[in-house]
Amino acid sequence: MIKNEDRAKISKYNNEGFWLVKKNEEFFVSFSEYPKLGSLEFSQLTFFTEETDGVLYWESVDVTVTLAK
Repeated sequence: MIKNEDRAKISKYNNEGFWLVKKNEEFFVSFSEYPKLGSLEFSQLTFFTEETDGVLYWESVDVTVTLAK
């Protein structure tokens, strides 16, 4: 089980993508790589589940993102 303080959180957002912070590391998710995420409103973008450590899922658009180190 992933502790609440270890869950990924969106830290920044612009028209090119957004940054996620997880365990003091920052990851950029590009809307050009994940165009379905770019179609979401910010409030929808923040609604994702963390399937396993570093694997995020947006059910509304059926998109999975794996955070790479």
